[in-house]
Amino acid sequence: METLTKETGINIIPANRIPVKSPDLAPIDFCAFGCLKAALGKRYPKTLHELWKIVNEEWNNLSIAVLR
Repeated sequence: METLTKETGINIIPANRIPVKSPDLAPIDFCAFGCLKAALGKRYPKTLHELWKIVNEEWNNLSIAVLR
């Protein structure tokens, strides 16, 4: 890993330093982003600009009650 870092300038994070994917560690990943992904799956943007518009709309439509 050290050789690769020296050659490429890319730092490598050892596997034991990467956090476990757990709802206790990152609840937003398991709730909010799951809800957002489901909502985005029902929409079909044609441009990158339209995609960001839809992401913002769906993010703002997420129910605080559901997230809590």
